[in-house]
This record gives sequence, C-alpha cells and structure tokens, in this order.
Amino acid sequence: MKKINFEAIPVKNLAGSVMVLNMKESLAELIYARFGGLKYKLLAEKIYKSDGECELDERECELLAAVVAPESDYLGNKYSDAIREKLNVE
Repeated sequence: MKKINFEAIPVKNLAGSVMVLNMKESLAELIYARFGGLKYKLLAEKIYKSDGECELDERECELLAAVVAPESDYLGNKYSDAIREKLNVE
C-alpha cells in the first residue's frame, strides 16, 4: 500500500527548484480519457475523489506506474518523474 497526496506533488525542474503542484484532477482525467478498462476507470475515480492522501493497493500502484512509465509519453518528464518518485519506481 502506498499513500500519495495528489494535491501536493513536489515537482523539480532541471535547475533543482521544487514547486508543489495539485495534479489530482488532471491526472485522474488523463487516466480516464486515455486508458481503457474498468481498473483504470476505478483508479481515475479514486484519485479524483481523494481528499488528501490517496491509499493505493499494489495493483493500483502497478497501473499508475504504467501511466507514468518513461516510455508512455502521457506526461512530461518532470511530472512523471515526480509521481514515479512517490511510487518509488525507477
């Protein structure tokens, strides 16, 4: 289980500066719009409806890792890196 607050994701730029972003709605909408299947729909809804920390089980973490994988091209590098860091995925 992982707890991630999608309303406060620290994102680093190339210079190393960090800004905290609320990615909850945009990430949920991306998952809902781009990924098919009930599992992705439920993950999108869970993220969207979360208030503060969102508790993800192992399967949900795997689904989210697929969304933010470097080869997926769904998010820019700094955004996918920030979420992968929260998932502790290399």
